[in-house]
Order: sequence, then C-alpha cells, then structure tokens
Amino acid sequence: MKLTIILALTVLALPGITQAAGGAKKPVVAKKTPTHNELAKSQKKQDIERHGEEREPIKPLVDIRKRDLFAISTLFVHNGNWAMVPRNAVIYVPPRLKGKVVQKPVGKLLRWPLFLQKYGGLFHTHEVSMEQAKGKKKILPKSIKAYKGTGKIVVATYHRQPITVKADALRPEVTKAKDEDEVKEKKKTGIQ
Repeated sequence: MKLTIILALTVLALPGITQAAGGAKKPVVAKKTPTHNELAKSQKKQDIERHGEEREPIKPLVDIRKRDLFAISTLFVHNGNWAMVPRNAVIYVPPRLKGKVVQKPVGKLLRWPLFLQKYGGLFHTHEVSMEQAKGKKKILPKSIKAYKGTGKIVVATYHRQPITVKADALRPEVTKAKDEDEVKEKKKTGIQ
C-alpha cells in the first residue's frame, strides 16, 4: 500500500522536477498596473488611430441635475444625533423647539424611526391619508389647534413614515358663511 502511494506521488512530481532542472521557462514578471490617466491617454491614442482625428465627446440628450438631499429635507438635531424628514412633513414647530430644526447636520445620523423612538418626547406624529398628503382633503382645524397645545414638533406620517403634505391640506376651509360673518364684523368695527 505504501509503495503504491510513493510511486503515484513520484509519477505526479516527475514533470515538475524535469522542468525545474531544464530551466527552459522564463520567470513570470508582473506588469505594473496602469493608472486611470495612462488608460485615458492610451484610449485617446487608439481613438485617433481608428478615426483619423480627435472627436468631440458625445453630449447627453438629457441634462442631469444633481439634487441636494439636504435642500429637500428638514433636519432635526438633538443630543449629538440628527435625522431628516421630507421638507413639508413638518406640520408644526413650537417656538421653544425651533432650535431643534437646523440647516446643516451635526453629530451622528439616525434613521427616523430610531430618532423618534429615542427622542419621542420632542415629537408627535400625525398619521395622514394619501388624499390629505396630496392636498385633496383638509386636515381638521381642531386637530391643528390641538397640536399647538402639545408643545411638540408635529410630523405628518403615512404608514408610520414621514410624508410631505401639500399646504392646501393645512389651510382651513373658507366657507361663504365665514366670509359673510367677517364682512358684517368689519362693517360693525369700521375696518375695511
């Protein structure tokens, strides 16, 4: 048994031993990896060789605008952590908490659910329907009045995630009766 294993290993090792002894092969030398600039130059040379002259770069059909995420978001900061919600998701900010709404982030980013869980005492979430978010339905004025009494930052949510709410949903409905009452009151006081 041992003899067969030794013979098998020698047969497998013989080609490697004969090549090493002959020295016929050259050692493999790795080439230096080209840099981006070197690749760009060589590609430019190849383009000139193929097409005869240097071509202008192809212009895109559509202009791609880079959007700034901070420009379309509202940022909250508290205790060295910050979170962001869509720009018009904030329904109400009490005067004493205006310092919590900032333009530039400071500290560590937390996802909104974790930020809300950690600092829930500062925030109140108001679940809105898709019709309210689109501005087709109004948020009740008594709800908005109640938020102002909480002293918390009110954030509109849809399925527990912040959502932008059109300004139309926050404006109270103006009815003819209200307009007529205002006109009568102005006539009584003499203000126009």
